[in-house]
Amino acid sequence: MILDQIVQSKRRQLVKEKKSHPLHTYKDQIKEAPPTRDFAGVLQLNASGIIAEVKRASPSQGVFRSDFDPLALARTYIEEGVACLSILTERDFFLGKDQYLADIRKISPLPILRKDFIIDPYQIYQSRALGADAILLIVSILTPDQLVEFQEIARSLGLQCLVEVHTLDEVHQAVAAGARLIGINNRDLTTFQTDLAVTSHLLPHIPPGIIVVSESGISTGKDAAYLKSLGAQGLLIGQALVESEGLAATIDHLKGGDHDCH
Repeated sequence: MILDQIVQSKRRQLVKEKKSHPLHTYKDQIKEAPPTRDFAGVLQLNASGIIAEVKRASPSQGVFRSDFDPLALARTYIEEGVACLSILTERDFFLGKDQYLADIRKISPLPILRKDFIIDPYQIYQSRALGADAILLIVSILTPDQLVEFQEIARSLGLQCLVEVHTLDEVHQAVAAGARLIGINNRDLTTFQTDLAVTSHLLPHIPPGIIVVSESGISTGKDAAYLKSLGAQGLLIGQALVESEGLAATIDHLKGGDHDCH
């Protein structure tokens, strides 16, 4: 199963990273780091609710574009008025880099989500040192205790957590762990199949007051309008933006929800 492979790969990578970059070096960096931005607050204030993703590839689709330029992509997202940015840093399966986040942080006035497979507290400190304002926590790869602990560590560093779910059981776990920001992933990470109906099934089970983000499979204005009508306040969009040949028009369609974008 691809998710198990990603997590195993991440464990091996962390053994090396902890040797080359011990935790105390990140803690020292954090002392000098600028304050974090309010990811959830900005998301609520921006009418589009778009979290635009800098994402080079995926295990199911391969490389999205041969001329991938993370900084240029981020600049266009910022110019076109998206709410927040998401930077995919997982390197073995999504071809991401930590450096993408560090570089984009220098030019971005918008809050940044670090999208990765976080399985160790070390990565939370690393995320803060790299310049993230929020991190992704995936319920299916964490224990209930880890979900609580990781959110507490994140909060102590000024980071917010987007807690990702795909099933009703995971929704209950996220709520029980005190999540204030829940991402419903329309993609099944075991099969990589996508279905927007996942958001419609799960969103009614999330208590009021929790901000909901719909993730994956959003490619048209119609998709965006549908998910917003269900009550999703945020839309995490990657592939449709990265592959777009007319990015400004694509974002405009996704904002307006009146037309399909091609």
